[in-house]
Amino acid sequence: MFAINRTTIRETYEDETRIHTLRVDPDHLAFITEAESFLEKNSPLPVTFDVACCQNPYFSEFTYSDFSEAFWVKSLSNEFNTRYFLQLPKHLEGELRFSEKYDLALNLSETKDRKILFLAGTNLWDKHAWEIIDRLMYFNDKALIKTHPLTKDESLQELGRRYGWHRVLAPLDSGYGWYERAAEVYATANSELMVRSLLDGKFKDCLTRIKDLGSCGYMPFFVLHKEGFSAKEIKSTILAPNSGIVFRWQSDWQDRLKQYVQDALQFRKDFIPHTPVYMGHLQ
Repeated sequence: MFAINRTTIRETYEDETRIHTLRVDPDHLAFITEAESFLEKNSPLPVTFDVACCQNPYFSEFTYSDFSEAFWVKSLSNEFNTRYFLQLPKHLEGELRFSEKYDLALNLSETKDRKILFLAGTNLWDKHAWEIIDRLMYFNDKALIKTHPLTKDESLQELGRRYGWHRVLAPLDSGYGWYERAAEVYATANSELMVRSLLDGKFKDCLTRIKDLGSCGYMPFFVLHKEGFSAKEIKSTILAPNSGIVFRWQSDWQDRLKQYVQDALQFRKDFIPHTPVYMGHLQ
């Protein structure tokens, strides 16, 4: 049984109220749609697309999202996800590929070696650590803000008034293009660019409020970084055959998804509660 308010990739990527007029790479969309269908058929627990983590470690649902060229399934508990990641192999080597899922414009400006702040979309505006952002922009004249492709005009106007339009990069500019020219990267715990910058040694700070970290999709990677794991060890976590992260160029991605579900449910047994915990009151 699925949650009555569940979302799916096949619905979301056809809904212009969610992604507006953005175009998604067709090969990427075909893969993540296929992976979604496969997961629905092979998970004994309900699955939902792109839901913030909000459950206890003894979770009752999986959520999934797209991550660069990958499909990532995880539990709805970031405490569980973090502990699960911490115990995965840290010695594996292999290839990782990153690419932009939306069809965005590559800005050909000669600007480079800047501090780039990658913000989340308007729907996550209240999760930003604005004090950190204010300080970075105040003390660094050449720091630039790269807005998310799903940033509303009202949010852009707020940024323009606050920092000046000359320091705000357009939503439809390629984030990956600006990333390549950034010397230092500041990103939220909802951004795959935070993960990429951890692997490349560009990451400087997280732009998510500390109280909101627990619900953010990429928080487990931030914890790995804070626990002292190297870029190679974080990469190994992603490459683990039971990480829950599968790439479209991996011929055994279906076996990897099955292995993740099996191992996650086994690991989940350690968190069976002895005290009954129920959320809210029945009406």
